[in-house]
Amino acid sequence: MRIVLTLKTRFILFMTVLALCAGLVMGSVAHLQRTTDTLRDAQAARYQTSQLAGWYQAQAAALSRDAAAFVASEQPEFEQRHQDHLAILEGRAPDARGIQADARARFRQAGLDEDELALFEDAHARLQALVATQREAIGTAKGELDDGQGGVRIALPNALLAKALIFSQQYTQAEAAITALIDAFDSRQALRLEHRVEQAAADGAMAGRIAIGAVLALLLCGMLALRSLYRSVKRPLDRSVLLAGHLAAGDLSIPIESTGRDEMGHLMHALEGIRQGLNRTLCRVADHFAHVNASVDILSSGQAEVLGDSHDQCAMAAQMSSALEGLDDTVRLNHDRAIEACRLSEQSDRETRAGAHSVARLAQAMDNIAQGGLRVEDAARQIADLAFQTNILALNAAVEAAHAGTHGRGFAIVATEVRALAQRCDQTAGLIQSTIEAAIRDSRQGAELAVEARESMDRAVQATGRSRQIMDEVAAATESQAQAIHETAQAARRLEAIGARGARQAQAASKVVAEQRSRVTDLSRTLTQFRLEPASTLADPPRLAA
Repeated sequence: MRIVLTLKTRFILFMTVLALCAGLVMGSVAHLQRTTDTLRDAQAARYQTSQLAGWYQAQAAALSRDAAAFVASEQPEFEQRHQDHLAILEGRAPDARGIQADARARFRQAGLDEDELALFEDAHARLQALVATQREAIGTAKGELDDGQGGVRIALPNALLAKALIFSQQYTQAEAAITALIDAFDSRQALRLEHRVEQAAADGAMAGRIAIGAVLALLLCGMLALRSLYRSVKRPLDRSVLLAGHLAAGDLSIPIESTGRDEMGHLMHALEGIRQGLNRTLCRVADHFAHVNASVDILSSGQAEVLGDSHDQCAMAAQMSSALEGLDDTVRLNHDRAIEACRLSEQSDRETRAGAHSVARLAQAMDNIAQGGLRVEDAARQIADLAFQTNILALNAAVEAAHAGTHGRGFAIVATEVRALAQRCDQTAGLIQSTIEAAIRDSRQGAELAVEARESMDRAVQATGRSRQIMDEVAAATESQAQAIHETAQAARRLEAIGARGARQAQAASKVVAEQRSRVTDLSRTLTQFRLEPASTLADPPRLAA
Protein backbone atom coordinates (compact mmCIF):
# COMPACT_ATOMS: atom_id res chain seq x y z
CA MET A 1 0.00 0.00 0.00
CA ARG A 2 1.39 3.38 -1.03
CA ILE A 3 1.73 5.94 1.75
CA VAL A 4 0.57 9.46 0.79
CA LEU A 5 2.82 12.07 2.42
CA THR A 6 0.45 14.96 2.80
CA LEU A 7 1.38 18.24 4.39
CA LYS A 8 -0.40 17.14 7.52
CA THR A 9 1.65 13.89 7.66
CA ARG A 10 4.90 15.75 7.06
CA PHE A 11 4.01 18.33 9.67
CA ILE A 12 3.22 15.53 12.17
CA LEU A 13 6.58 13.87 11.42
CA PHE A 14 8.35 17.19 11.77
CA MET A 15 6.64 17.89 15.10
CA THR A 16 7.44 14.34 16.30
CA VAL A 17 11.15 14.80 15.53
CA LEU A 18 11.06 18.22 17.20
CA ALA A 19 9.32 16.71 20.23
CA LEU A 20 11.94 13.93 20.53
CA CYS A 21 14.79 16.38 20.22
CA ALA A 22 13.10 18.76 22.66
CA GLY A 23 12.58 15.86 25.08
CA LEU A 24 16.27 14.97 24.80
CA VAL A 25 17.22 18.59 25.43
CA MET A 26 14.87 18.84 28.39
CA GLY A 27 16.27 15.57 29.84
CA SER A 28 19.78 16.88 29.45
CA VAL A 29 18.85 20.19 31.05
CA ALA A 30 17.11 18.37 33.91
CA HIS A 31 20.18 16.14 34.42
CA LEU A 32 22.37 19.21 34.36
CA GLN A 33 20.13 20.85 36.92
CA ARG A 34 20.34 17.77 39.18
CA THR A 35 24.12 17.79 38.81
CA THR A 36 24.21 21.46 39.75
CA ASP A 37 22.04 20.74 42.80
CA THR A 38 24.36 17.88 43.76
CA LEU A 39 27.37 20.18 43.51
CA ARG A 40 25.66 22.80 45.59
CA ASP A 41 24.59 20.26 48.22
CA ALA A 42 28.10 18.75 48.36
CA GLN A 43 29.69 22.15 48.82
CA ALA A 44 27.15 23.06 51.49
CA ALA A 45 27.75 19.73 53.29
CA ARG A 46 31.53 20.24 53.12
CA TYR A 47 31.20 23.72 54.56
CA GLN A 48 28.86 22.60 57.34
CA THR A 49 31.05 19.59 58.29
CA SER A 50 34.20 21.70 58.35
CA GLN A 51 32.40 24.29 60.44
CA LEU A 52 31.20 21.56 62.82
CA ALA A 53 34.75 20.17 63.17
CA GLY A 54 36.10 23.66 63.85
CA TRP A 55 33.35 24.24 66.42
CA TYR A 56 34.23 20.99 68.19
CA GLN A 57 37.93 21.84 68.25
CA ALA A 58 37.08 25.34 69.55
CA GLN A 59 34.97 23.90 72.37
CA ALA A 60 37.74 21.40 73.34
CA ALA A 61 40.34 24.19 73.29
CA ALA A 62 38.06 26.47 75.34
CA LEU A 63 37.61 23.71 77.98
CA SER A 64 41.40 23.21 78.25
CA ARG A 65 42.02 26.96 78.34
CA ASP A 66 39.42 27.65 81.06
CA ALA A 67 40.62 24.72 83.20
CA ALA A 68 44.28 25.83 82.94
CA ALA A 69 43.31 29.46 83.73
CA PHE A 70 41.38 28.41 86.83
CA VAL A 71 44.18 26.20 88.09
CA ALA A 72 46.70 28.98 87.52
CA SER A 73 44.62 31.84 88.98
CA GLU A 74 41.82 30.16 90.93
CA GLN A 75 39.39 32.76 89.61
CA PRO A 76 35.78 31.49 89.77
CA GLU A 77 34.79 33.04 86.40
CA PHE A 78 37.09 30.62 84.61
CA GLU A 79 35.36 27.72 86.33
CA GLN A 80 32.00 29.16 85.26
CA ARG A 81 33.22 29.47 81.66
CA HIS A 82 34.42 25.87 81.80
CA GLN A 83 30.99 24.74 82.97
CA ASP A 84 29.25 26.84 80.25
CA HIS A 85 31.38 25.36 77.46
CA LEU A 86 30.83 21.87 78.85
CA ALA A 87 27.03 22.50 78.97
CA ILE A 88 27.05 23.62 75.31
CA LEU A 89 29.11 20.58 74.32
CA GLU A 90 26.76 18.19 76.14
CA GLY A 91 23.60 19.93 74.75
CA ARG A 92 22.41 21.36 78.06
CA ALA A 93 22.63 24.96 76.84
CA PRO A 94 22.40 26.68 73.41
CA ASP A 95 25.49 27.94 71.64
CA ALA A 96 26.05 31.43 70.22
CA ARG A 97 23.80 30.64 67.19
CA GLY A 98 20.98 29.44 69.44
CA ILE A 99 21.42 25.72 68.63
CA GLN A 100 21.02 23.38 71.59
CA ALA A 101 22.24 19.83 70.89
CA ASP A 102 25.07 17.64 72.13
CA ALA A 103 28.12 17.08 69.96
CA ARG A 104 27.31 13.42 69.21
CA ALA A 105 23.83 14.31 67.85
CA ARG A 106 25.22 17.10 65.71
CA PHE A 107 27.84 14.87 64.09
CA ARG A 108 25.33 12.05 63.50
CA GLN A 109 22.99 14.50 61.70
CA ALA A 110 25.79 15.75 59.42
CA GLY A 111 25.49 12.80 56.96
CA LEU A 112 28.90 11.20 57.77
CA ASP A 113 29.98 7.69 56.86
CA GLU A 114 30.93 5.00 59.41
CA ASP A 115 34.70 5.65 59.36
CA GLU A 116 34.18 9.36 59.93
CA LEU A 117 31.76 8.64 62.78
CA ALA A 118 34.31 6.19 64.28
CA LEU A 119 37.01 8.88 64.26
CA PHE A 120 34.63 11.32 65.92
CA GLU A 121 33.59 8.77 68.58
CA ASP A 122 37.26 8.09 69.41
CA ALA A 123 37.98 11.82 69.66
CA HIS A 124 34.85 12.40 71.74
CA ALA A 125 35.78 9.58 74.16
CA ARG A 126 39.25 11.05 74.57
CA LEU A 127 37.70 14.50 75.15
CA GLN A 128 35.42 13.09 77.87
CA ALA A 129 38.46 11.54 79.59
CA LEU A 130 40.25 14.87 79.28
CA VAL A 131 37.21 16.68 80.74
CA ALA A 132 37.29 14.25 83.70
CA THR A 133 40.95 15.16 84.27
CA GLN A 134 40.04 18.87 84.05
CA ARG A 135 37.29 18.42 86.64
CA GLU A 136 39.72 16.58 88.92
CA ALA A 137 42.29 19.33 88.58
CA ILE A 138 39.68 22.03 89.27
CA GLY A 139 38.44 20.10 92.35
CA THR A 140 41.99 19.60 93.62
CA ALA A 141 42.68 23.32 93.27
CA LYS A 142 39.48 24.11 95.18
CA GLY A 143 39.85 21.39 97.81
CA GLU A 144 36.66 19.64 96.67
CA LEU A 145 37.25 16.05 95.61
CA ASP A 146 34.85 13.46 94.21
CA ASP A 147 34.07 10.77 96.81
CA GLY A 148 33.22 8.19 94.11
CA GLN A 149 29.52 8.12 95.04
CA GLY A 150 28.37 11.31 93.36
CA GLY A 151 29.19 13.50 96.33
CA VAL A 152 31.96 15.92 97.24
CA ARG A 153 34.72 15.31 99.76
CA ILE A 154 36.36 18.38 101.28
CA ALA A 155 40.16 18.38 101.38
CA LEU A 156 42.99 20.84 101.48
CA PRO A 157 43.44 22.78 98.22
CA ASN A 158 46.51 21.58 96.36
CA ALA A 159 47.26 23.94 93.48
CA LEU A 160 50.57 22.29 92.77
CA LEU A 161 48.97 18.90 92.21
CA ALA A 162 46.26 20.51 90.09
CA LYS A 163 48.89 22.16 87.90
CA ALA A 164 50.69 18.85 87.61
CA LEU A 165 47.47 17.29 86.31
CA ILE A 166 46.81 20.08 83.80
CA PHE A 167 50.30 20.77 82.59
CA SER A 168 51.59 17.20 82.55
CA GLN A 169 52.96 15.56 79.41
CA GLN A 170 50.17 12.98 79.45
CA TYR A 171 47.54 15.75 79.43
CA THR A 172 49.33 17.48 76.58
CA GLN A 173 49.54 14.24 74.59
CA ALA A 174 45.78 13.65 75.13
CA GLU A 175 45.01 17.13 73.78
CA ALA A 176 47.25 16.52 70.76
CA ALA A 177 45.59 13.15 70.13
CA ILE A 178 42.13 14.75 70.15
CA THR A 179 43.31 17.46 67.75
CA ALA A 180 44.88 14.86 65.46
CA LEU A 181 41.67 12.78 65.41
CA ILE A 182 39.53 15.86 64.55
CA ASP A 183 42.00 16.85 61.81
CA ALA A 184 41.90 13.31 60.43
CA PHE A 185 38.11 13.43 60.51
CA ASP A 186 38.09 16.77 58.71
CA SER A 187 40.53 15.56 56.06
CA ARG A 188 38.57 12.37 55.45
CA GLN A 189 35.22 14.09 55.02
CA ALA A 190 36.87 16.74 52.83
CA LEU A 191 38.28 14.02 50.57
CA ARG A 192 34.93 12.25 50.43
CA LEU A 193 33.01 15.41 49.57
CA GLU A 194 35.67 16.48 47.09
CA HIS A 195 35.31 13.14 45.32
CA ARG A 196 31.57 13.67 45.29
CA VAL A 197 32.03 17.15 43.81
CA GLU A 198 34.35 15.77 41.13
CA GLN A 199 31.81 13.07 40.24
CA ALA A 200 29.03 15.66 40.02
CA ALA A 201 31.22 17.87 37.86
CA ALA A 202 31.91 14.95 35.52
CA ASP A 203 28.18 14.21 35.33
CA GLY A 204 27.50 17.88 34.61
CA ALA A 205 30.04 17.93 31.82
CA MET A 206 28.45 14.83 30.31
CA ALA A 207 24.98 16.38 30.60
CA GLY A 208 26.25 19.54 28.93
CA ARG A 209 27.70 17.57 26.03
CA ILE A 210 24.42 15.65 25.69
CA ALA A 211 22.45 18.93 25.71
CA ILE A 212 24.70 20.45 23.06
CA GLY A 213 24.39 17.32 20.93
CA ALA A 214 20.59 17.40 21.34
CA VAL A 215 20.46 21.06 20.31
CA LEU A 216 22.59 20.37 17.27
CA ALA A 217 20.39 17.37 16.38
CA LEU A 218 17.31 19.55 16.84
CA LEU A 219 18.72 22.21 14.51
CA LEU A 220 19.76 19.61 11.91
CA CYS A 221 16.40 17.80 11.96
CA GLY A 222 14.57 21.10 11.81
CA MET A 223 16.56 22.26 8.81
CA LEU A 224 16.00 18.93 6.99
CA ALA A 225 12.29 18.90 7.78
CA LEU A 226 11.86 22.55 6.72
CA ARG A 227 13.74 21.85 3.50
CA SER A 228 11.45 18.92 2.76
CA LEU A 229 8.36 21.00 3.51
CA TYR A 230 9.64 23.84 1.35
CA ARG A 231 10.28 21.54 -1.62
CA SER A 232 6.84 19.90 -1.25
CA VAL A 233 5.01 23.22 -1.06
CA LYS A 234 7.00 25.59 -3.27
CA ARG A 235 6.40 23.98 -6.68
CA PRO A 236 2.61 23.48 -6.31
CA LEU A 237 2.35 26.98 -4.91
CA ASP A 238 4.16 28.45 -7.92
CA ARG A 239 1.73 26.68 -10.23
CA SER A 240 -1.23 27.79 -8.10
CA VAL A 241 0.00 31.39 -8.24
CA LEU A 242 0.25 31.20 -12.04
CA LEU A 243 -3.28 29.80 -12.36
CA ALA A 244 -4.61 32.34 -9.88
CA GLY A 245 -3.05 35.05 -12.06
CA HIS A 246 -5.01 33.73 -15.06
CA LEU A 247 -8.20 33.77 -12.99
CA ALA A 248 -7.47 37.30 -11.77
CA ALA A 249 -6.93 38.42 -15.38
CA GLY A 250 -10.37 37.08 -16.31
CA ASP A 251 -9.15 34.11 -18.33
CA LEU A 252 -11.54 31.30 -17.35
CA SER A 253 -10.98 29.20 -20.47
CA ILE A 254 -7.85 27.35 -19.24
CA PRO A 255 -8.69 24.16 -17.28
CA ILE A 256 -6.65 23.29 -14.18
CA GLU A 257 -5.31 19.75 -14.00
CA SER A 258 -3.87 18.09 -10.90
CA THR A 259 -3.12 14.46 -10.03
CA GLY A 260 -1.77 15.02 -6.53
CA ARG A 261 -3.56 13.64 -3.49
CA ASP A 262 -2.03 15.88 -0.85
CA GLU A 263 -3.20 19.29 0.33
CA MET A 264 -1.78 21.03 -2.73
CA GLY A 265 -3.68 18.56 -4.96
CA HIS A 266 -6.81 19.45 -3.03
CA LEU A 267 -5.98 23.12 -3.60
CA MET A 268 -5.74 22.50 -7.38
CA HIS A 269 -9.09 20.70 -7.36
CA ALA A 270 -10.60 23.58 -5.39
CA LEU A 271 -9.22 26.13 -7.89
CA GLU A 272 -10.70 24.14 -10.77
CA GLY A 273 -14.06 24.09 -8.97
CA ILE A 274 -13.82 27.84 -8.47
CA ARG A 275 -13.00 28.35 -12.16
CA GLN A 276 -15.96 26.25 -13.32
CA GLY A 277 -18.36 27.80 -10.81
CA LEU A 278 -17.26 31.32 -11.71
CA ASN A 279 -17.56 30.49 -15.43
CA ARG A 280 -21.11 29.18 -15.00
CA THR A 281 -22.04 32.18 -12.86
CA LEU A 282 -20.73 34.67 -15.40
CA CYS A 283 -22.55 32.82 -18.19
CA ARG A 284 -25.79 33.11 -16.28
CA VAL A 285 -25.08 36.78 -15.54
CA ALA A 286 -24.52 37.45 -19.23
CA ASP A 287 -27.73 35.57 -20.04
CA HIS A 288 -29.79 37.65 -17.58
CA PHE A 289 -28.14 40.92 -18.53
CA ALA A 290 -30.39 41.50 -21.57
CA HIS A 291 -33.53 40.92 -19.48
CA VAL A 292 -32.32 43.33 -16.80
CA ASN A 293 -31.52 45.97 -19.41
CA ALA A 294 -35.02 45.72 -20.95
CA SER A 295 -36.60 45.90 -17.48
CA VAL A 296 -34.59 49.01 -16.69
CA ASP A 297 -35.87 50.70 -19.87
CA ILE A 298 -39.50 49.92 -18.95
CA LEU A 299 -38.96 51.08 -15.38
CA SER A 300 -37.38 54.33 -16.59
CA SER A 301 -40.37 55.23 -18.80
CA GLY A 302 -42.82 54.34 -16.03
CA GLN A 303 -40.94 56.50 -13.53
CA ALA A 304 -41.11 59.46 -15.92
CA GLU A 305 -44.93 59.13 -16.12
CA VAL A 306 -45.20 58.75 -12.34
CA LEU A 307 -43.08 61.87 -11.88
CA GLY A 308 -45.40 63.91 -14.19
CA ASP A 309 -48.52 62.67 -12.38
CA SER A 310 -46.94 63.53 -9.03
CA HIS A 311 -46.28 67.12 -10.14
CA ASP A 312 -49.91 67.49 -11.37
CA GLN A 313 -51.21 66.08 -8.10
CA CYS A 314 -49.07 68.53 -6.12
CA ALA A 315 -50.43 71.50 -8.14
CA MET A 316 -54.09 70.43 -7.67
CA ALA A 317 -53.52 69.83 -3.95
CA ALA A 318 -51.97 73.30 -3.61
CA GLN A 319 -55.01 74.94 -5.32
CA MET A 320 -57.47 73.03 -3.14
CA SER A 321 -55.47 73.93 -0.05
CA SER A 322 -55.52 77.67 -0.86
CA ALA A 323 -59.30 77.57 -1.57
CA LEU A 324 -59.98 75.75 1.69
CA GLU A 325 -57.84 78.25 3.57
CA GLY A 326 -59.96 81.15 2.18
CA LEU A 327 -63.18 79.32 3.09
CA ASP A 328 -61.72 78.60 6.52
CA ASP A 329 -61.07 82.33 7.06
CA THR A 330 -64.67 83.22 6.02
CA VAL A 331 -66.23 80.59 8.26
CA ARG A 332 -64.08 81.66 11.15
CA LEU A 333 -65.23 85.30 10.62
CA ASN A 334 -68.88 84.13 10.69
CA HIS A 335 -68.10 82.13 13.77
CA ASP A 336 -66.65 85.20 15.48
CA ARG A 337 -69.75 87.27 14.50
CA ALA A 338 -72.06 84.52 15.81
CA ILE A 339 -70.14 84.45 19.08
CA GLU A 340 -70.43 88.25 19.34
CA ALA A 341 -74.21 88.08 18.65
CA CYS A 342 -74.55 85.31 21.21
CA ARG A 343 -72.74 87.44 23.73
CA LEU A 344 -75.04 90.45 23.00
CA SER A 345 -78.07 88.15 23.23
CA GLU A 346 -76.92 86.91 26.59
CA GLN A 347 -76.48 90.52 27.76
CA SER A 348 -79.99 91.45 26.50
CA ASP A 349 -81.39 88.37 28.22
CA ARG A 350 -79.79 89.39 31.49
CA GLU A 351 -81.12 92.99 31.17
CA THR A 352 -84.64 91.75 30.23
CA ARG A 353 -84.68 89.44 33.22
CA ALA A 354 -83.55 92.33 35.40
CA GLY A 355 -86.42 94.50 34.01
CA ALA A 356 -88.94 91.70 34.60
CA HIS A 357 -87.74 91.41 38.14
CA SER A 358 -88.06 95.21 38.63
CA VAL A 359 -91.62 95.17 37.19
CA ALA A 360 -92.48 92.31 39.53
CA ARG A 361 -91.20 94.34 42.43
CA LEU A 362 -93.21 97.39 41.17
CA ALA A 363 -96.39 95.33 41.04
CA GLN A 364 -95.72 94.10 44.55
CA ALA A 365 -95.16 97.70 45.73
CA MET A 366 -98.44 98.87 44.06
CA ASP A 367 -100.28 96.03 45.74
CA ASN A 368 -98.76 97.03 49.06
CA ILE A 369 -99.84 100.68 48.44
CA ALA A 370 -103.44 99.54 47.72
CA GLN A 371 -103.46 97.52 50.93
CA GLY A 372 -102.16 100.56 52.87
CA GLY A 373 -104.94 102.75 51.29
CA LEU A 374 -107.57 100.28 52.48
CA ARG A 375 -106.18 100.49 55.99
CA VAL A 376 -106.15 104.31 55.81
CA GLU A 377 -109.78 104.23 54.51
CA ASP A 378 -110.75 102.14 57.49
CA ALA A 379 -109.04 104.64 59.78
CA ALA A 380 -110.93 107.53 58.04
CA ARG A 381 -114.26 105.71 58.57
CA GLN A 382 -113.38 105.28 62.23
CA ILE A 383 -112.56 109.02 62.45
CA ALA A 384 -115.91 109.84 60.77
CA ASP A 385 -117.70 107.60 63.27
CA LEU A 386 -115.87 109.28 66.12
CA ALA A 387 -116.81 112.74 64.73
CA PHE A 388 -120.45 111.63 64.43
CA GLN A 389 -120.48 110.34 67.98
CA THR A 390 -118.73 113.51 69.16
CA ASN A 391 -121.40 115.60 67.36
CA ILE A 392 -124.17 113.61 69.07
CA LEU A 393 -122.47 114.08 72.40
CA ALA A 394 -122.06 117.82 71.71
CA LEU A 395 -125.75 117.99 70.75
CA ASN A 396 -126.73 116.23 73.94
CA ALA A 397 -124.46 118.54 75.89
CA ALA A 398 -126.10 121.60 74.29
CA VAL A 399 -129.51 120.19 75.21
CA GLU A 400 -128.41 119.60 78.75
CA ALA A 401 -126.89 123.12 78.88
CA ALA A 402 -130.17 124.60 77.66
CA HIS A 403 -132.00 122.73 80.39
CA ALA A 404 -129.51 124.09 82.92
CA GLY A 405 -130.14 127.65 81.98
CA THR A 406 -127.62 130.18 82.97
CA HIS A 407 -125.50 127.63 84.75
CA GLY A 408 -124.99 125.66 81.59
CA ARG A 409 -124.22 128.56 79.33
CA GLY A 410 -120.41 128.04 79.40
CA PHE A 411 -120.87 124.34 78.95
CA ALA A 412 -123.17 125.11 75.98
CA ILE A 413 -120.48 127.23 74.41
CA VAL A 414 -117.99 124.42 74.84
CA ALA A 415 -120.47 121.94 73.44
CA THR A 416 -121.00 124.22 70.45
CA GLU A 417 -117.26 124.38 69.83
CA VAL A 418 -116.94 120.69 70.22
CA ARG A 419 -119.76 120.16 67.78
CA ALA A 420 -118.09 122.54 65.32
CA LEU A 421 -114.83 120.56 65.69
CA ALA A 422 -116.68 117.30 65.22
CA GLN A 423 -118.28 118.60 62.03
CA ARG A 424 -114.87 119.71 60.69
CA CYS A 425 -113.40 116.31 61.57
CA ASP A 426 -116.28 114.69 59.79
CA GLN A 427 -115.66 116.83 56.72
CA THR A 428 -111.92 116.16 56.87
CA ALA A 429 -112.54 112.43 57.26
CA GLY A 430 -114.87 112.50 54.24
CA LEU A 431 -112.20 114.32 52.21
CA ILE A 432 -109.51 111.83 53.31
CA GLN A 433 -111.79 108.94 52.46
CA SER A 434 -112.58 110.27 49.00
CA THR A 435 -108.86 110.99 48.39
CA ILE A 436 -107.86 107.50 49.60
CA GLU A 437 -110.55 105.88 47.46
CA ALA A 438 -109.19 107.74 44.41
CA ALA A 439 -105.62 106.63 45.35
CA ILE A 440 -106.80 103.03 45.79
CA ARG A 441 -108.37 103.08 42.36
CA ASP A 442 -105.18 104.50 40.87
CA SER A 443 -103.09 101.90 42.75
CA ARG A 444 -105.30 99.11 41.45
CA GLN A 445 -104.97 100.38 37.91
CA GLY A 446 -101.15 100.68 38.41
CA ALA A 447 -101.04 97.11 39.78
CA GLU A 448 -102.98 95.84 36.79
CA LEU A 449 -100.64 97.70 34.44
CA ALA A 450 -97.59 96.30 36.37
CA VAL A 451 -98.97 92.74 35.99
CA GLU A 452 -99.44 93.33 32.28
CA ALA A 453 -95.90 94.76 32.05
CA ARG A 454 -94.53 91.74 33.95
CA GLU A 455 -96.29 89.34 31.60
CA SER A 456 -94.89 91.31 28.64
CA MET A 457 -91.40 91.18 30.18
CA ASP A 458 -91.76 87.41 30.75
CA ARG A 459 -92.67 86.93 27.12
CA ALA A 460 -89.67 89.12 26.15
CA VAL A 461 -87.39 87.03 28.40
CA GLN A 462 -88.67 83.82 26.78
CA ALA A 463 -88.14 85.28 23.33
CA THR A 464 -84.65 86.49 24.30
CA GLY A 465 -83.77 83.07 25.74
CA ARG A 466 -84.98 81.32 22.58
CA SER A 467 -82.96 83.81 20.52
CA ARG A 468 -79.88 83.16 22.64
CA GLN A 469 -80.38 79.40 22.27
CA ILE A 470 -80.65 79.78 18.51
CA MET A 471 -77.52 81.95 18.49
CA ASP A 472 -75.69 79.31 20.59
CA GLU A 473 -76.72 76.63 18.12
CA VAL A 474 -75.60 78.83 15.24
CA ALA A 475 -72.23 79.47 16.97
CA ALA A 476 -71.78 75.76 17.70
CA ALA A 477 -72.66 74.82 14.12
CA THR A 478 -70.31 77.52 12.84
CA GLU A 479 -67.53 76.26 15.09
CA SER A 480 -68.10 72.67 13.92
CA GLN A 481 -68.10 73.85 10.33
CA ALA A 482 -64.89 75.84 10.93
CA GLN A 483 -63.26 72.81 12.59
CA ALA A 484 -64.31 70.55 9.70
CA ILE A 485 -63.02 73.05 7.14
CA HIS A 486 -59.78 73.41 9.14
CA GLU A 487 -59.32 69.64 9.22
CA THR A 488 -60.10 69.47 5.52
CA ALA A 489 -57.50 72.18 4.88
CA GLN A 490 -54.97 70.26 6.98
CA ALA A 491 -55.80 67.09 5.04
CA ALA A 492 -55.31 69.03 1.82
CA ARG A 493 -51.94 70.29 3.06
CA ARG A 494 -50.97 66.75 4.07
CA LEU A 495 -52.12 65.57 0.66
CA GLU A 496 -49.98 68.27 -0.88
CA ALA A 497 -47.01 67.19 1.29
CA ILE A 498 -47.62 63.55 0.35
CA GLY A 499 -47.76 64.52 -3.31
CA ALA A 500 -44.54 66.51 -2.96
CA ARG A 501 -42.89 63.58 -1.17
CA GLY A 502 -44.17 61.23 -3.87
CA ALA A 503 -42.74 63.56 -6.49
CA ARG A 504 -39.40 63.60 -4.69
CA GLN A 505 -39.48 59.82 -4.36
CA ALA A 506 -40.38 59.48 -8.01
CA GLN A 507 -37.52 61.82 -8.90
CA ALA A 508 -35.18 59.83 -6.64
CA ALA A 509 -36.43 56.62 -8.22
CA SER A 510 -35.70 58.12 -11.64
CA LYS A 511 -32.16 58.88 -10.45
CA VAL A 512 -31.85 55.33 -9.10
CA VAL A 513 -33.06 53.95 -12.43
CA ALA A 514 -30.55 56.11 -14.27
CA GLU A 515 -27.83 54.93 -11.88
CA GLN A 516 -28.89 51.29 -12.42
CA ARG A 517 -28.72 51.87 -16.14
CA SER A 518 -25.15 53.15 -15.77
CA ARG A 519 -24.34 50.15 -13.55
CA VAL A 520 -25.80 47.79 -16.15
CA THR A 521 -23.60 49.46 -18.73
CA ASP A 522 -20.57 49.03 -16.48
CA LEU A 523 -21.54 45.40 -15.92
CA SER A 524 -21.69 44.90 -19.67
CA ARG A 525 -18.20 46.34 -20.05
CA THR A 526 -17.00 44.14 -17.14
CA LEU A 527 -18.40 40.98 -18.71
CA THR A 528 -16.55 41.72 -21.93
CA GLN A 529 -13.26 41.48 -20.00
CA PHE A 530 -13.74 37.76 -19.25
CA ARG A 531 -12.83 34.95 -21.59
CA LEU A 532 -15.49 32.35 -20.86
CA GLU A 533 -15.63 28.70 -21.72
CA PRO A 534 -18.88 27.72 -23.48
CA ALA A 535 -21.43 26.51 -20.92
CA SER A 536 -22.16 23.37 -22.95
CA THR A 537 -18.57 22.11 -22.52
CA LEU A 538 -18.50 22.51 -18.73
CA ALA A 539 -18.38 19.27 -16.79
CA ASP A 540 -19.45 18.74 -13.21
CA PRO A 541 -17.12 20.33 -10.65
CA PRO A 542 -14.28 17.99 -9.63
CA ARG A 543 -14.64 16.04 -6.43
CA LEU A 544 -11.81 15.88 -3.95
CA ALA A 545 -10.15 12.56 -3.41
CA ALA A 546 -10.90 10.91 -0.11
